[in-house]
Amino acid sequence: MRAPAKMWNSLALTTRLTVLFALSILFALATGGVVTVVSLSTYLTNQQDAQLSAAARVLGPNAANLEDYTQLYKMLPNDYYVYVHYMKNVNRKDREFVTDTTKREAGVPTFDSLPTEEEIPSIATASSLVMPGTTVPSTKEGQNWRILSIMLTQNKEVAGAVTVGLSMAPQKNMLQAVTFTVTISTLIIALVGTLLTNYLVGRAFRPLHQIENVANKIAAGDLTRRIPPAPTTTEVGSLSNSLNVMLSHLEQAFSAVELSERKMRRFVSDASHELRTPTAAIRGYAELSRMGGVGPERQAEVMARIESEATRMGNMVQDLLTLARLDEHRPMVFERTDITALARNSLSDQAVIDPDRPVALLNLENEELEDVFSVYAVVDSEKISQVIANLLSNVRQHTPPGTAIEIAVGYRMWPDETGRNLRVAEASKIPAYQRCAVIEVRDHGPGVDPENAEKVFERFFRADASRVRTTGGTGLGLAIVSGIVSAHNGTVAMLTTPGGGATVRIKVPCQAAHVVAESGNSGKKTKVMPPPPPPPRS
Repeated sequence: MRAPAKMWNSLALTTRLTVLFALSILFALATGGVVTVVSLSTYLTNQQDAQLSAAARVLGPNAANLEDYTQLYKMLPNDYYVYVHYMKNVNRKDREFVTDTTKREAGVPTFDSLPTEEEIPSIATASSLVMPGTTVPSTKEGQNWRILSIMLTQNKEVAGAVTVGLSMAPQKNMLQAVTFTVTISTLIIALVGTLLTNYLVGRAFRPLHQIENVANKIAAGDLTRRIPPAPTTTEVGSLSNSLNVMLSHLEQAFSAVELSERKMRRFVSDASHELRTPTAAIRGYAELSRMGGVGPERQAEVMARIESEATRMGNMVQDLLTLARLDEHRPMVFERTDITALARNSLSDQAVIDPDRPVALLNLENEELEDVFSVYAVVDSEKISQVIANLLSNVRQHTPPGTAIEIAVGYRMWPDETGRNLRVAEASKIPAYQRCAVIEVRDHGPGVDPENAEKVFERFFRADASRVRTTGGTGLGLAIVSGIVSAHNGTVAMLTTPGGGATVRIKVPCQAAHVVAESGNSGKKTKVMPPPPPPPRS
């Protein structure tokens, strides 16, 4: 049993369906043919019995009174068989009437199949004194007769019986012809049905073969291949659509993984390169001091250089740690925060660090107003403060001394469809999740080339000679800004300041989708896991 089952399971689904359909249609046609032949046989037999019954009622009394078949022949067709059997008490000889041609072709019913003297009285219990038709063997091999007996009476007493018979050869020949026709028709229909089924099943399974071919090509590494679309109202069409969606997601996932691996390799390479310089400087100064190559008059200078490089390396390690935490999507503390207050505090720190630079805090809705309105958003206040501090540090490092710095705050719609700054009174009437807080940090320095505007937020990216390592930066400040803003589901862009310079515009939703609604927050801090940033653009 295991071998046939294993062989059956190894067949293609198209072949199995064709075989099952062929067997089913063959069984159905064979059953129909058998029913047809049996029904026809029953019909012909009943028709023959009716014919015999009518003939027996006419021929029976006449045959009993005739001595010669020639006289009966005038009223009897030559294919009938008539036998008159008398009771012993009648003292008359039995007589048989049959033509030579009929006897030669079909023989006669065997004598032991005719009704005996003991069976003749039972005819009286039959319907209309006629015994039911019976199929009996013939004296000629391979032939049968259908006989029917009628009782004879004399003086109201049983005198004998007349048996009338018809050969069943014509019925047999007809049934054989019908059986042959039904058999040939069944085989032809089954064969044509099997071939047609094989073609239609193969045609119906063509989309599955296409899916198989696409799957093989994808397995070979071509992730761009897709299954040809089909109507989604069909099972194959729905499967194709689902597989195409899955393949798109897989392609995006593989692309994201590949891009992430490339960025990771580049990041490791850049980090190694950046850390190698201060490490080499520290080791060089230390070896030089140990070998006595530094005089007492230069000891302070060497120690200062070692301290400077160590500080720079420590800052870089701290920035790398910050980026790693952002990549891990560490939980942040979101609270309803006054963005204007954060900007004002950052400008105060800037004034202390670099008092020679003019600073200004502006309203985006109207920069001529002296009073700067409060702009509120549900954010992590420490992270947003770090963003502003990093942007101010970037301005200090990459613009000439005395360059003015401005921070403008305000509201816009979220998503930013109109690009129009909202008035504070107008923004207060809009639900928090439909607006965003905007922070613009502007400088009036050399600016950034348009082709580098999107690249400046990449890790360790340096646009040109004006933003080199000698200014003291680690090359990670803007990358940290981008990571923090992405963790808030916001956007960051490098723009050109009117009149010259660079402007970094930050937009964060006033109510992020993953944070408790502002009305239900009641100003309390909520610690949540920020959602992963959108997939990187390739």
